Amino acid sequence: MIISKKQKQQLDRFEELLLLWNKTHNLISKSQTTSIKEHIEDSLSIAHLLGRNVMDLGSGGGFPGIPIAITNPKKKIFLVERKQSKAAFLLNTTTQLELENIQVVNQDSKKLSSDNFPSPLEIVTRAFGSPYKTIEATKGLLGAPKNHLKLMKTHPPRGIEGIPENYQVEKIEEIDENENFIEISIEKKRLALRDGMPKVANLGPPSSPKTGVISAALYKFIEDFSDNKKTKYKCIEDFLKNNYPEIGRAHV
Repeated sequence: MIISKKQKQQLDRFEELLLLWNKTHNLISKSQTTSIKEHIEDSLSIAHLLGRNVMDLGSGGGFPGIPIAITNPKKKIFLVERKQSKAAFLLNTTTQLELENIQVVNQDSKKLSSDNFPSPLEIVTRAFGSPYKTIEATKGLLGAPKNHLKLMKTHPPRGIEGIPENYQVEKIEEIDENENFIEISIEKKRLALRDGMPKVANLGPPSSPKTGVISAALYKFIEDFSDNKKTKYKCIEDFLKNNYPEIGRAHV
């Protein structure tokens, strides 16, 4: 990937800030502090596989979201981090690097809804947990038809056979000889059923009937009922006369 001089400076500054904050906030492990450039390269290696809207789930030290945002200013990146101390680092870093295409979300992913984010949305995670755990944590986000979950997993991928029902592995892309990109989405049949349901269910008429029609019908019923005439509405007659309802025999 070809990067500009400014982007190179931003990546170097990101590394400096990460090392500085890590001394007091434990953003990454000690073993990772010596391989930050490798993590940056890993992050950049998947940028071309992602669309315009990307969510970095459990962003922590900012991988892969921040390097992708630096080198792809047209992508909108959402950094989701539950821990406040790590979210503070992400916010401080994006402010110092003047990354206007990043939004830091300091919330538990289980509380997030697809209604609050643009679609299609690609949810990327590297060390969040097993495929099952990750799906359980992103159900509110995967409800939109075009949203996908993309897991960075070692080769060969493990745990995909245990994903919850109604979810499917759409494809597995090889990043390199050691790592795969696993794309998971909700089953299309379930989405079709959900999308086919109306937002409001109403058993009555589509619009309110005219009050004049209702008044005329009520007066006609009251008049017939008062004159002991037979009406069309025996159930209402029984109700007004305090009679037990008649239950007919069901025919199979």
